[in-house]
Amino acid sequence: MAALRNLESTTPDARLYPDFDDNLRQAFREETKRFFESIMREDGSVLDLLKTDYTYLNERLAKHYGIPHVYGSRFRRVSVDGNSQRGGLLRLASILTVTSYATRTSPVIRGKWILENILGTPPPTPPDNVPALKDNTVAANLSVRERLAQHRANPACASCHDLIDSVGFSLENFDAVGRWRDLEEG
Repeated sequence: MAALRNLESTTPDARLYPDFDDNLRQAFREETKRFFESIMREDGSVLDLLKTDYTYLNERLAKHYGIPHVYGSRFRRVSVDGNSQRGGLLRLASILTVTSYATRTSPVIRGKWILENILGTPPPTPPDNVPALKDNTVAANLSVRERLAQHRANPACASCHDLIDSVGFSLENFDAVGRWRDLEEG
């Protein structure tokens, strides 16, 4: 799985994510591996890849996710409530981390990843004349959503970003290391 290959080279900013270390990275990897193996072993449907009522946790990962009553280093299948933010491939910290920058999430990277890896419809390559979205070209006090809206104001950018951004924003409640959040950092 490509996400797991990229997980080794992904290092979130230590100032912003001080709890992230190699042990947590390995827990992300193990959760993903066990989750995918369970879908295959149980002959699950494609829909099971997207939403389940369980995941695989040890104490460290459960604490990272804010899930109580999981103790010890052993991974086990843990049931999650139907209203939980967990359960399914797109809610795994491994996927959420490799589709983020070191300092923040990226709806663009996440949206592009979903289009390519889940839907099998990669967005077209941007035309040569499309400017990159740079943090210093828009007001720093704007949210990521507002910055991308300014980017989409360019019709050449909007042709791709209208699709990419909406898909990527569906995961914006997860931070750059896969924890649930109600507000964007800053």
